[in-house]
Amino acid sequence: MPLPKFDEEEEEETAEKPAAKAQEQKTAAAPAKAEAGEAPAKPRAVKTVFEYKGAGKKVTLAGSFSVWRELPMKRQNGSWRAEVYILPGTYTYHFTVDGKKTADPGKPKAPTGDSIVAVE
Repeated sequence: MPLPKFDEEEEEETAEKPAAKAQEQKTAAAPAKAEAGEAPAKPRAVKTVFEYKGAGKKVTLAGSFSVWRELPMKRQNGSWRAEVYILPGTYTYHFTVDGKKTADPGKPKAPTGDSIVAVE
C-alpha cells in the first residue's frame, strides 16, 4: 500500500519539475545557438578544378595548397584535369608537363612565374 504524501514532499516534486524543464530547454537551445553563428564557423574546403589544355604524355599539378607536392592529372576529352579540395585563399601553382614546369596560360602570374588561383 503506497504511503500518503505530505505537503513538503509535494512541494519538492513541484519545485523539481520546473527546474528539469528549464534544463531540457537549455539543452534543446544549445544546438540552435551553434547554428545561429555564436561560434565562428570553420572554413570549408572548396572543390577547385584545374585544367591544362595542351599536349603532353604526363601532366601533374603542384601548388602552395599541396605544399608543392605533385598531384596527378587525368586526361579527359583532350585536356588534363584535376579536382582538388582547397581552403579559401590565394595560392600559386604550376603544371609539370612531361617533366617541364609550365604556367597556366591565361591566368595571372606571380613574380616567381607560377600561376595564381583565388579560392572563395
